[in-house]
Parts: sequence; C-alpha cells; structure tokens
Amino acid sequence: VSDINSGLYIVKEKDTGVVPGKFSFSQKEYNTEQGTTLSLTLHRNATDASDEAHVKYQVIPGSATEDDYVLEDGTITWAANDNSDKTIDIVISALESEAELPEDFFIRLYDPSDGSLLGSNSYTNIKIEGHIDTGTGSFEQNSITVSENSGNLTVSVNRIGSTTGQLSFSYNLASDTAIVGEDVENVSGTLTWGAGESDTKNIDITLIDDGLSEQDETFAIELTPIGNSRVGAIPSMVISIADDENNAAPVVTLSENFEGNGGQLITLNSSVDEPEGDAVTYLWAQKDGLDIVIQNADSPTASFVAPLKAGTVTVSLTVTDFRGASTTKDVTVTVVVPTTVAPEPTSSSGGGGSTSYLILLMLPLLMRFRSQKQGA
Repeated sequence: VSDINSGLYIVKEKDTGVVPGKFSFSQKEYNTEQGTTLSLTLHRNATDASDEAHVKYQVIPGSATEDDYVLEDGTITWAANDNSDKTIDIVISALESEAELPEDFFIRLYDPSDGSLLGSNSYTNIKIEGHIDTGTGSFEQNSITVSENSGNLTVSVNRIGSTTGQLSFSYNLASDTAIVGEDVENVSGTLTWGAGESDTKNIDITLIDDGLSEQDETFAIELTPIGNSRVGAIPSMVISIADDENNAAPVVTLSENFEGNGGQLITLNSSVDEPEGDAVTYLWAQKDGLDIVIQNADSPTASFVAPLKAGTVTVSLTVTDFRGASTTKDVTVTVVVPTTVAPEPTSSSGGGGSTSYLILLMLPLLMRFRSQKQGA
C-alpha cells in the first residue's frame, strides 16, 4: 500500500506459512499431589522443523514457594527435524504438616528462537493439592495481667479466615511460676466451630487467692489442633497473676475546699500516684449538699455547674487499682450567690410627704381637745 503524495509506504511481508516452532504447554492448568514428580508436556508445533528451535521458561512462585517444588528456570531445545513433544519434570515436595493447604505456582514460556512463536498455552498454572482451608483458631491477646483476687477470668478465642467445614481445638492450662491446681483451678476442654460459624468462643478460668504474700506468677493456656485444624497467630496465651497482699492503695490528692459562684462551671482536678504502677479507675460522686450533675465522672478531671442557690456541695473521688485497692477523698465547694438589695421607695410629688408629717404632729393635740370636750 502506498500514497506517493503523502510519502506513506506500508510494506507487508508475505506470509510463507513456515513456522519453525509455536511453543505451548499441553494444558493451561495442572493438578498434582504433594510428594510426587509432575511432568509437563511441551509442544513445538512446527510447520517446518528443519532447523533447530528453542524456547525459555520461567518459574513464578504463587502461594507455593521454592520450598514446595524443585525446578529452576531453563531452556527447552529441539534439534533440527525434531517436532516431538518435550517434558519438564518438577519434583513436588512432601507435606510439611498434616494441615497444609492447597498451593500453586506458575510457569511461563518466553523468548522463542528466531521465527518461532508462542502458542495459546504459553502460561500454565500448577496447583498442589492440600487440605481444605477451614480457617485458624487464635487467642485475642498474647498475654494479660490479672489480680489474684479477681476470681473468674474469661479469655476469648476467635476463628480467623475461612469458615468452610469444621474447626476444632482442645485447650489446657500449663504451669509456670503459677501452679495449676494451687494458684489457678485446672480447666480443659474442646472448642468447635461448625461450617459457616465464626462466633467468638470463651474459656472461663478461676483464680485461687491463697492469701500468701508472694511475687507475681504466670501460667499459660494453649490450643492444640484436632484433626486438620490449624492454629493462628496466637496459639497460646500467657496469664500473669498480680499478687494483692503486697498491694498499696493509690495515693490521691485533691484541691483544698474552695468557693464558686452560682451558675459557674466548677472544675474538679485530681492527682494520683499508684505505687505499683497499675492501671486505675476513677469515680466522682456527690456526697452531700445542693443537687448537681457531675460531668466526666470516670475521668481524672470532672466538672459540674454550680446551682443558682447559696450552699455547699461535697464531692468524693474514689480511685481503684486493678488489684482492688482503693482510696477515697472529698472536696467541698461553697456556692456563693450575690444578695439582691431592694431599692428604697421614692416620695410622691406635690408635697404629700409634708402634709402627712403635720398630721402626725397634730394627732395628739386633737386627741386631747376631744377628751376635754367630752368632760365638759
């Protein structure tokens, strides 16, 4: 095709139909078991095999990695006049565990020799069989600390990922510095999720408060898979028991008693020193006086709006550490409301005030005159 005026020339090479190779795998996908050797069939599909031909291949990991198979990148070569199929042998590793899941990887053909092409199946997927993915079981936390006198403790286990099929575990306690049967009651059992279930399972543990003064102690709770079930990221949980016999109560400091105006926002501040460095909770509550509504009653700083009435308000703060020791302190706020002074009455105009004064002066004279007249 040409256009002399525009200078456009398109030259199309004549298709001779001669192809020294059109390389492809026999399948787009191969399925194999673990612990075996898989042979992949590779076709040359040449229309003219009179010359040597070759194609390269590359192994691409997927969920299966180099630990799951033995195969390096390489080149497959056909001699002249050889149009037969070739094979690539792959050693598939044996199961690493009874609960190993299905995995896969890929192989692609590329860089065919001069004049050769890639066929439709130049990319294949190798799928290695495994157990059905039923998800995993895992504790919510690696570790926690609880007070010896807290009594019952509940730990949670979650099903993570797939909910296909059944997932089951046994659980048991393991002694460390805390002895099962002496510092914590022994408990064991089984957790099971059915197909489609993903609810949180709870395990109840009872601590034993032995009344002894001792160091903090630890024990563990562990999950063990049943059948082909798999544990998740946190298969065991360490529980530390904080001794309560040596526990000192928090030291609480409040401001001195003070005054506030009616209608004013009154702020109550606290300072707390916890000797063991434990977490604490706050609870502000009205103890006495005018009715108020406390805001942020569970925080180190609370507040209330002073009533529009003179009087006092006494508020208490109780600070409790997680081992159960607590301290309560009070603060009293005197509410001041300014006194309103009534204005003096103003005199009326026109001299009415002077007239009233004269009448008052004359009243005794009139009373005397009347008495003399009645006696005459």
